[in-house]
Amino acid sequence: MVKNNTSSPFFSYVFCMMAYFVSVFANEISIKEFMHLSDISFTEYDQIIFSKLLGRLTAAVILLLFVKRFSFKRIIICSVFLYFLSVFNIIFMDVPHEIMLLYFFIYTSTTIVVSTLLLGYILIDNKIDDNYSLAIYVVSIFTAYLIVDTFEYFTITGVYYLSELIVSNILPMGIFLLILFFSPAYSQKIDLNKYRFFEVIKRMEVEILVGFTIFYVVMIVENGYEVYALADSLLIFSNVTREYIGVYSVIAAVIMNTIYIIKFNKHKVSIACIITLILIFVSIPKWGHYSGISIAGRVIFICSLYTLFSSSLFSIAEKFRGINLFSALSIYSLGSVFGYYCGYITINTSENTLGVNGFLISICFVLLGLLFYYSYLFKKHKLYR
Repeated sequence: MVKNNTSSPFFSYVFCMMAYFVSVFANEISIKEFMHLSDISFTEYDQIIFSKLLGRLTAAVILLLFVKRFSFKRIIICSVFLYFLSVFNIIFMDVPHEIMLLYFFIYTSTTIVVSTLLLGYILIDNKIDDNYSLAIYVVSIFTAYLIVDTFEYFTITGVYYLSELIVSNILPMGIFLLILFFSPAYSQKIDLNKYRFFEVIKRMEVEILVGFTIFYVVMIVENGYEVYALADSLLIFSNVTREYIGVYSVIAAVIMNTIYIIKFNKHKVSIACIITLILIFVSIPKWGHYSGISIAGRVIFICSLYTLFSSSLFSIAEKFRGINLFSALSIYSLGSVFGYYCGYITINTSENTLGVNGFLISICFVLLGLLFYYSYLFKKHKLYR
């Protein structure tokens, strides 16, 4: 949807989200450091991963249930309070492992709730085009990541002591809450009388499937590539290298989507991205042995995945406005998290059922299913117009 761009809400959104995600990334570093120092066993670590997965699923359900019943700001404030409570208890309180799992559950679910509502605020703003809205959201997150990453690089001890943790939370969260409550950008009135839940579900069949597939693939790649690469003698990059490839690939994808790709039919672009992803995974055994080609393959993979993700969000923002947009984002989150959960199940079962090649088989199967169904809907609903 084309809107009138103004700089007034731009800075409010950028600084608000940067402040929030600086705190989120700083706490993530602190929790990782805590888990490293605590010498957590593999079984306990797996339980934590599962608890965080359940937290993501619960967050999407909470959004669906409460998106109409409570003020968005009230939901955000409640989530932020529970988030800080869980972070503090995870790092500094000596509690039984079962209670620790509960805190990880709360920590993850509250982050998903706030992130989704912040995205909804930007997409619903009539003063900013949808393609710029998503660019603002993603660039703000990655800027926050780079700020925290730079801060961590220049500090010796990291950000996991109480004093550093308090500083890394109070300052950015103070900025976040001030902007949230006093900026006109977050004071938009939303008409709740036009809420059409079942109509929203009916009209976003494609987007739910796309969200499911994207996060299914992300989960499989994150947790299954190294096992597959070791079995097939493919290159494995360090965590730092992977992170930087990911960051700069997404930034490149944001620029391309904002300036060029937005001009084309989003459904044609989505189908092209799905085909590209299938070709990348099918050809991994051929190019995965070479460093330069492997980097290029990762860049193309991330750019294609981001473009597919952004096209689905553009489609949602084009179809729905007001409360129905927030409802659609909640449904999209639920489909995405369910895809992530299915990827988790696949990772834990595919090696025993499909063998080493289960990594490629599972991804290509899901991508082919999405391609065939998307192509069917593309023709049925004449989405090429």
